[in-house]
Amino acid sequence: MSGSIKLGLYIILGVFAAYWAVKIVLGLVASVLGFLIPIAIIGGIGLILYGLVTRKSLGGRNGRSLP
Repeated sequence: MSGSIKLGLYIILGVFAAYWAVKIVLGLVASVLGFLIPIAIIGGIGLILYGLVTRKSLGGRNGRSLP
């Protein structure tokens, strides 16, 4: 085979390999984000509820704590 045909084949194979590599990496990132986002939302709701339950008002037992 001549050098230009080899180079053309290498470029085509490189493009396909890069496409599949990007597809695999993005698939892994999407699956990790798909797992972490619901956990982060539940954690945020838990923190809001914790803040509402443990908040002391100014008229509480010790009048010096701020809300």
